[in-house]
Amino acid sequence: MIRLVTVIGHGLDLLPHFINHYKDLVDEIQIVAYKSELHPNIDLQIYDRIKDYHNVGVVKTVYHRVFDWKKVTDLYNEITNYNPYEWWVVADIDEFHTYPTDIKKLTQKCDENGWDLVRGGF
Repeated sequence: MIRLVTVIGHGLDLLPHFINHYKDLVDEIQIVAYKSELHPNIDLQIYDRIKDYHNVGVVKTVYHRVFDWKKVTDLYNEITNYNPYEWWVVADIDEFHTYPTDIKKLTQKCDENGWDLVRGGF
């Protein structure tokens, strides 16, 4: 299984584009709603925008100070550690990854070569 995790604390207008970009590339999209003083109701807005997608869900909601990138990294690590033997795509809401071939074939090739982590370009 290939899962995607993203932490959303802003940039909500990108969410439909983000989902449409990834929904056929990964098996599920897991969202962490990052509430802050700037966006105290972002979780409700996310729920409203994802309700029509079957493979997209909010897996955690946090309230924290705005733009704490260490916290965001900690959240990515926490969520991916729930399923450490799966392939994960980690993408911010404004990141639209492209791959040179089908991502399932790409991860299969990585498995065959014993690679369990790939960063940057393949």
